[in-house]
Amino acid sequence: MKKAAVVSIILSLILCLFISGCQSNLYRVNVDAEHASRCKIESGYKCSDEVTIQLETITEHYYKVFADGVEVLQDDEKTNMEYTYFTFIMPDHDVDLIIEDYYVDIPLPLH
Repeated sequence: MKKAAVVSIILSLILCLFISGCQSNLYRVNVDAEHASRCKIESGYKCSDEVTIQLETITEHYYKVFADGVEVLQDDEKTNMEYTYFTFIMPDHDVDLIIEDYYVDIPLPLH
């Protein structure tokens, strides 16, 4: 019984150290030069923070966003007619963000 309590305390301390170690550093999101002025982000994020990317919604246009080469999905719950949002969880390192623009041609109606 005493041994189990000691093991439990040690595991709790390790978990606390891991969580506090992850939370103590601030990491940057580096946005590609073309979109840096249009992309609203914080100056730094802690590991496991939710990062929200806000971009202007443009008619006949959509974005693809990549964090360290991995596609970030659009946050449909937040996206509206004014802004398009993308959300990801911050890892324990700086992230390079690439945003790609895609324009859509809408065909004229047939008469």
